[in-house]
Amino acid sequence: MPTLWALDIAAAPVADLATVTELKGLRYLEVTQDQWRELSELDDLPPLAVVGVHPHRPERDWPVGTAWVTTDEPPSPTA
Repeated sequence: MPTLWALDIAAAPVADLATVTELKGLRYLEVTQDQWRELSELDDLPPLAVVGVHPHRPERDWPVGTAWVTTDEPPSPTA
């Protein structure tokens, strides 16, 4: 996923944190303290600009209020 530049895995159980090393376009990462300890021991992490570290897994209220619009139509040439 070369266009993925931000990832928040702090509230998610992640079985294989080494997968993060494959995300070369990643610049922002949000993790728990335990996840960061494990990641910092790995070689070849992407050059992260920002790392947000939570002391514990945060509670998330999902779904977050959004106004997503899904369409199967091709984009308008005037858009």
